[in-house]
Amino acid sequence: MMFLCACNNTTNIADSSIGQLNYNYDNKHISVTLTEAESNIVKDIFNKKELCNDEPSCGFDKNISIKFDNDYYCIACDSCGIVKFKDKYFNISNSERSKVEKIFKKYGGTFPCV
Repeated sequence: MMFLCACNNTTNIADSSIGQLNYNYDNKHISVTLTEAESNIVKDIFNKKELCNDEPSCGFDKNISIKFDNDYYCIACDSCGIVKFKDKYFNISNSERSKVEKIFKKYGGTFPCV
């Protein structure tokens, strides 16, 4: 699912931020600090994305997220390439989604998780 954006807000994760992966679903309770390399992969994917107002049908939950500083980036719980940030959303490509899922899988998180 893709949607079009007509706004000027973009994501901006600080270079020094290290990600915290959260996956609390189906009796798995995972909370782990990402390595610097993993954090950089996610920042490269999530940074400078155009934020949009929308209400996509994909499920989003802070329990399935990567947190940088105090900001949660909630990955769509199905397999769509949408990420929720605060009350807005942005798109990631299928290949970017695969990279994010690979990091979750390393720590025991699987998709879909709806």
